Amino acid sequence: MTIDIISTILIGTVFQSMILAAALFAQPKQRQKGLIYLALLMGCVAILLGEFLLLHQKVVFLDPHNRIMFFGQPVYFLFGPLYYLYARTIQGKSGSIRFYQLIHFIPAILLFINALPIWFSLPTLRIVEGYIVLNHGLLLNISGYWIMGFHLGQTILYCLLVWRLLIQAEAICKERVSDEPNIGTQWLMRLNRIFITLLIVQVCALLFLIFKSHIAKVEYAMAISLALFVEIVAFSSIRHPVISEDVPGNDDQPKTIRYEKSALSPELAMEYLQHLEHLMVTHKPYRKSDLKLREFAEMLAISPNHLSQVINQEAGVNFFDFVNSYRVSEAKQLLVNPVYQHYSHLAIAMEAGFNNKTSFNRIFKKQVGQTPSGYVRLHHQMQ
Repeated sequence: MTIDIISTILIGTVFQSMILAAALFAQPKQRQKGLIYLALLMGCVAILLGEFLLLHQKVVFLDPHNRIMFFGQPVYFLFGPLYYLYARTIQGKSGSIRFYQLIHFIPAILLFINALPIWFSLPTLRIVEGYIVLNHGLLLNISGYWIMGFHLGQTILYCLLVWRLLIQAEAICKERVSDEPNIGTQWLMRLNRIFITLLIVQVCALLFLIFKSHIAKVEYAMAISLALFVEIVAFSSIRHPVISEDVPGNDDQPKTIRYEKSALSPELAMEYLQHLEHLMVTHKPYRKSDLKLREFAEMLAISPNHLSQVINQEAGVNFFDFVNSYRVSEAKQLLVNPVYQHYSHLAIAMEAGFNNKTSFNRIFKKQVGQTPSGYVRLHHQMQ
């Protein structure tokens, strides 16, 4: 075995991927969320680069039937689904895989089944353009270039699905509290742009390999660049836990289960709630349209997790509904206040802390049971 620059890079990246996978699995349970999918991605990276290392070191030729060359093919088709499932959990969606979601893994399963004859039968020899090659008896003989092309196309498709998730999350943030998405969403937006750019570059590299010249180093560069991208994602998620923490919670999860291990006592929680309500009345922080849970917690000098627990358990609502209830109350007062009668509904919405008229009308009607205009008319009729 000779150690050159490529071998050194491949060995280092394989070990780094394995270490990151172990670190992701070792994260506290309350922080894991989508980190399990990142850990599995790291495992895929280690397998693929390990295969490239064996190819580069000619170790595959110690296997007279070249079976190792087909081991990593199904793994390529796990990148897109695992990345998508990771993005879903970052957006606060359920991290569990339902039966119908197994459809994401059908391409990988089919490729695995296609390669089964390699492990249970001996290959035959055939002549191709004057060269003796092995015929492995695959169920469907697919060119490696086609497989790489399908892999890149599938991964780009999943990047577009992630993009759609992010657009939906951004719209929800605008309707609930802020024009600015949460930290996890912002980070994924930047990440997705980089990932799509990387995949487009890889498509160009693949076209070069097909139509110009097959250069093994180009394949290595494609694999290593994809691996480094996934490693950056994993390292960032470990080093900056706020990425996976600053997401909307799963409101369907029973509160008793969500907080059963919390160190916050009921007495202290009630005390925090009183301080919280006093702050809302006296300082009116809800008038700040981009108010964040973490920023709110700093005002009360408590942790964001404890603040979220107090609002969920003691007030019986989530953070968004809690803040918006005060905004609606403020808007109700302003709408019937003669001092503000020359204000438009949009101006009153902005004054109360909403950031657009659409979300103001929707939330107002949800909480009051009628539109702002209907509320004003009813008030005048009762005078």
